[in-house]
Amino acid sequence: MKSNRIMIIDDEPMIRDMLQQMLGREGYEVVTAEHGKAALDWLKQADRHPDLIITDLIMPCKEGLELIPELKASYPEIRIIAFSGGSKHIDPDTQLDIASCLGADIQMSKPFERHIMLEAVRELLS
Repeated sequence: MKSNRIMIIDDEPMIRDMLQQMLGREGYEVVTAEHGKAALDWLKQADRHPDLIITDLIMPCKEGLELIPELKASYPEIRIIAFSGGSKHIDPDTQLDIASCLGADIQMSKPFERHIMLEAVRELLS
């Protein structure tokens, strides 16, 4: 039986590494991308798509808010967790509300607690 594949998209290497280690310890296969454009490039060439994508909302090249509608249109079966710490111009709650309207299945603020992220992942992959 194949393990669930999760893609983490975040421009902060520390966040990507932390999530990759945390989810890897739980038995998930984890792939990462540093922004939305890199994620889409990877998805177009992947032999097997992820079951779940965890994406930051504010990133260079292609933000999560741009990425979510594209993912939902091209890969409707992939579940999405969106997270954000906000930006200079928009508070995180507003960004997360927008992400929800665009199709993110679960939204959470940064920083998030480990058990809350794991609970969200388990819920979407069950």
